[in-house]
Amino acid sequence: KEKNLVRTDLFVTKIMQIFRCQQVNIGLMLVGSTGTSKSEALHVFVEAMDRYQNVKMLEFNKQYQQKKLVKFDIL
Repeated sequence: KEKNLVRTDLFVTKIMQIFRCQQVNIGLMLVGSTGTSKSEALHVFVEAMDRYQNVKMLEFNKQYQQKKLVKFDIL
């Protein structure tokens, strides 16, 4: 919505394919005809992964802040 993109099954499939390829490969090359949304699909994927990482980090921080540290004196 922020980028004024229309969600279509084909575009979501492209994003999922990028995700799967990224999981099993070190490098990634997007190949296709001009105007087939290769760059935009990659930008959407990177932004989605960035948001996912931020959510995970927030969850981790909340869990970490809930734990209380106890100081032990060693004799």
